[in-house]
Amino acid sequence: MIDTTMTEEVIAAIETGAVDDGIDDIVNAIKSRRGVLNARKLREIKPGDVVVFNDSVRPQYLAGITARVVRRNQKRVVITLQEGVGRYSAGVDITTPVAIVDLVEAE
Repeated sequence: MIDTTMTEEVIAAIETGAVDDGIDDIVNAIKSRRGVLNARKLREIKPGDVVVFNDSVRPQYLAGITARVVRRNQKRVVITLQEGVGRYSAGVDITTPVAIVDLVEAE
């Protein structure tokens, strides 16, 4: 569960410059934490699972589109779109960073 008060305080400290001396350390800590979270997500996602593109995806019209995992490698997953959207047709395989998909249904 996220503590919104703490999050708001951290954001305010960054925005007001209260932590300027440590801003590079904060950025590095965030990158490191994202790496840990993405590695965990990659371990949880298996071939056959259904995933959905989250709000971090670009182009944004892919957000909310579901796909089935074909395989995974160290930082990416290969997925097959279950429906066509934009320039992508249904059934097309896409290799994408694990950070922009979320697990919907484990096989």
